[in-house]
Amino acid sequence: MRVVAGKVGGNRGPVQDIGIDPEYIDVRLEPHTDFVHPVKRGHTAFAYLLEGRASFNEEADDVVEDGHLVVFQDGDSVRVKARDAPTRFLLVSGKPLHEPIAWWGPIVMNSRREIEQAVEEFQNGTFIKHRAAP
Repeated sequence: MRVVAGKVGGNRGPVQDIGIDPEYIDVRLEPHTDFVHPVKRGHTAFAYLLEGRASFNEEADDVVEDGHLVVFQDGDSVRVKARDAPTRFLLVSGKPLHEPIAWWGPIVMNSRREIEQAVEEFQNGTFIKHRAAP
């Protein structure tokens, strides 16, 4: 398991000081392996299956294939069972923002006006404020 954000056990991910208290972990399981991870109650949690097949709840017949996203209901843990192949998934959780959402293509903002401003900035070449060093 690789921790990208948050603290899991004694491991802290490189992404820190984010206001929504996120956990972002990259999990690899051998076939027929169980995985249980605590999640803070009230946090939104989802898993994206990158490889393999897995069950993401108590129902053994509910198998999810790679390339699918599972959104969990509120609770205090996530349970995963790898099926007949090595399995890899991203598990993400964090405090919900409770803010309005507006989107247009790949741009997500809080209002239609913000979308219009972002599109205008994109067309003018000013949308990206900071560029990574080469």
